Amino acid sequence: MDHFVSDELQALVGLSDPIMVDMVVAFAKDTAPDQLPRRLASAGVPQGSKCDAFAAQLSARCVRTASTRRSGAS
Repeated sequence: MDHFVSDELQALVGLSDPIMVDMVVAFAKDTAPDQLPRRLASAGVPQGSKCDAFAAQLSARCVRTASTRRSGAS
């Protein structure tokens, strides 16, 4: 997931570093999907359809990752 987030931040903001990636992943894990675009905007990601699409994809990946971890733990 880090690679995906890094690539998207590069496209949206024009830069990406490991701290930013970790912060965005943490936002996605701790924020409701409908609130994630606002949270990303507060961190400097420009609002708009690209941010919304990134937030939706990121939320979906976080849910899938969490589901995979839960099912793997059984």
